[in-house]
Amino acid sequence: MPHFILRYRGTGETPDGEMRLIEDDPETTVLDSSSKRMLLVEAEEERIGQLLESLPDWVASPERTVALPDPRPRVLGPPSPPTSATRTVEPQAASTGSKSVGPAGNGAVKAGRPAGGASTTIRSRQSPAKR
Repeated sequence: MPHFILRYRGTGETPDGEMRLIEDDPETTVLDSSSKRMLLVEAEEERIGQLLESLPDWVASPERTVALPDPRPRVLGPPSPPTSATRTVEPQAASTGSKSVGPAGNGAVKAGRPAGGASTTIRSRQSPAKR
């Protein structure tokens, strides 16, 4: 059965007699009456038309639903190929305790690979005078 929104357009508060007329109608089910000036009802379109003939300050509109966009980001396509400014880092053979200097010259010490194939980088804490 279709749903309709009934809205009171008159001035002042909604007359209690008109509210009772809608609520007591045997062919109409009030689904939401949380607002005094608006009702969500379930009824056939012909019955809504008959009710509105006796309620001149009320208007009806069919309930519409709107699909909301998906808030989760999604991949639009494959990644673009690397450019000359992008550098691909190849995995190196594990060496225990070797000192390597990264692109910033930070003196990072690479530890051997732990179980599972992940690598760990340990930064040495040196005073500024020793750097």
